[in-house]
Amino acid sequence: MMGTTHTILYINPNNSLYGSDVSLLAIIRSLDQRIYRPIVVLPCDLPYPGILEAQLDSLGVKTYHIRMGVLRGRYLNPIGLLRTFFDLISALFTLAHIIRSESVDVVHSNTLSVLCGAIACAFCRKKHIWQVQEFIVRPKVLYHFMSWFVPRISARVVTISHSLMDHLKPEPQYLRKYSVIYNGIDVALFSTNPEPGIPVRQAWGVRGDQVLIGMLGRVSANKGQRLFIDVAARIAKMYPQARFAIVGDVFPGFESILVDLKERCTQYGLDQVVTWSPFRTDAYAVMQALDIYIMPSAIPEGLGLVVLEAMASGKPVVGNARGGYTEAIEQGRSGILVEPDNPEKMATAIGQLIDSPEERTRIGKHARERVMSAFNLTTMVSAWLEIYTSLLAS
Repeated sequence: MMGTTHTILYINPNNSLYGSDVSLLAIIRSLDQRIYRPIVVLPCDLPYPGILEAQLDSLGVKTYHIRMGVLRGRYLNPIGLLRTFFDLISALFTLAHIIRSESVDVVHSNTLSVLCGAIACAFCRKKHIWQVQEFIVRPKVLYHFMSWFVPRISARVVTISHSLMDHLKPEPQYLRKYSVIYNGIDVALFSTNPEPGIPVRQAWGVRGDQVLIGMLGRVSANKGQRLFIDVAARIAKMYPQARFAIVGDVFPGFESILVDLKERCTQYGLDQVVTWSPFRTDAYAVMQALDIYIMPSAIPEGLGLVVLEAMASGKPVVGNARGGYTEAIEQGRSGILVEPDNPEKMATAIGQLIDSPEERTRIGKHARERVMSAFNLTTMVSAWLEIYTSLLAS
């Protein structure tokens, strides 16, 4: 393949830097641009700050902005679905033009929320890879359609955990198209040195002797901030010196979710112990500010990148026992898994960690080792390069 440049077109539903965006950026950043020429298509239906685009620009990666008909929760209504349909039709013509004019060899769609890339590939007779990062829990009709549709229109289907692949229920005749590539991170970016976290704790008014419990991620009904607050209310009664932090933004247009969560905090009397922070690019510093990381997702998740970042930072993670977390966390060794949607059991597990700094250190040490061995960036990139190579050679 040396001497030949192959163009890969990436379709991404967001222009931010949350988990799936960071994962995609890591793949692109690791490509040998003597062999691969990445181009990225980004959405223009929401007023994003363009953080991902800025990173791509710094790498010299060309980007396009189109209305791509992303399947977002805000559009799951009659008017929204009609708009999405017309945006999807428009996106097909635009993508077909890009694929032909840029001599694209392979299209890589990141998440199930973007259908336009796969359909445009079918029209242009190009190979399509669908990277699946999320569970579809509802509506059921969408789940059944995507489980049927994805393998039929894609050359390869890559999920970020085995539980996510099982969720799609691959039909035997398409099983050869499926593979699992865990998200990987650059472990060196997440050291166990506590110094980067000191300014964060100071800014949030958290003393060195107080245990800080937190979570990072998009603020939404699915990510579990509501359960986080329910857990925090129970912890605060048992450990008045405990402090809590929720880091992340809502999707534009969903600000009411944040308002409701803050009202819930007030009802519990937590205003003085919970810090709300917008999205931050210094995740490594936030992780070092925390003593315990919790992942209270309201639905199963493929395998959140932020959990791997917490583990790489040597932090004990307490999460719901479902989805990809059951593959990343070894129960009692590199983290603690509890019965889903049970604030009492999650609070109890966190309380045990508050009581034992030694246990926090022990679990954090094994968590970092777990990420270094099974969820590192080198392993992830090598697996993706194998897929690109096989598709381009066939």
